[in-house]
Order: sequence, then C-alpha cells, then structure tokens
Amino acid sequence: MKPNEIKTFFDYNFWAFERVWGCIMQLNDKQFAQPIDYSTGSIREHVVHMASAIYRRIQQLQGKDIPSHLTPEDFPTRETVKARWDKVKNETYAYLSTLTESDLDGKVQGKSRDTGAIIENTRWEILLHMVNHATDHRSQILAMLHYHFEVETLGQDMMAFLVEQNQ
Repeated sequence: MKPNEIKTFFDYNFWAFERVWGCIMQLNDKQFAQPIDYSTGSIREHVVHMASAIYRRIQQLQGKDIPSHLTPEDFPTRETVKARWDKVKNETYAYLSTLTESDLDGKVQGKSRDTGAIIENTRWEILLHMVNHATDHRSQILAMLHYHFEVETLGQDMMAFLVEQNQ
C-alpha cells in the first residue's frame, strides 16, 4: 500500500462525513442527542464514537499512549462535536502526511477487544479498518436520520467520490 492510496481512502472518508454532516445539521441539538435504541445510541453518540475511534487509533499508530474514549456529554451541541471532528480530521491528515510506504508496511501491536490477546497488524491494515469502520457508522447515522427524523439523506458511495474528484 502506498501513502497516496491511503490518503485517497481518508479523503473519501472525510468527504463522505462532510456530506453526512450536512444532513445532521438539519436536526436541532435535542434531536441530535436524542437516545435511539440502535447500535451506539444517539446520532451524537455515533459521531463522538467515530471521532474518538479515529483519534485513539492515530495516537496508537504514532506509538503514543492510547487516550480514553471521548465522552458524548462533553459535546452538548452539534457545533461542539463538529469542532472536535474537524480537529481529529486535521490531526489525521497531519499524521498521514508523514507516512512512507515502509511505515505503512510496519507492524503495530495492539490488544484484541474480544480475547485480550496481543495482536499485530500492519499500519495500512489498521488505517483501512478505520475507513471501513467509519463507513459502517455513517450508514447507521444515515438510516437513523431517515427513519427517526425524516431527514432527506444522500449517498456516500466511494465511486461517487472518485467521479467527483476526477471532474
């Protein structure tokens, strides 16, 4: 895997999230934080979960101590979550800009959430997992926006991103 290929996946990821943010901003803050009995809960909890997951993984990939999860209650409004999201996005791009092909092939150790066993993956595998994980949660957010709040949603397909980038 090459650094520009990983960056393309993250460009897609953040492009898709910006589209989803456009839908989220149609809610008020009460709706944004409204508990929903699905996956990780409210839309706010989903977005904070994603910001937290990306932030924690980037810290891990840099060999830093993995910080605690972000707490949704620390982000009472859409604007406070979006500000944190933008900070995570900028930190992610700053990290990605430092990577070489050798770095991407390098191994990173972690613990299995299921068994607690030490596992080892390449950096590029972890980075692709992060994009895939985000796609899953964006899909959940879009479904919640549509079914719970009747917000008109939109596509987030990577091919749409690639077509847009090549125009």
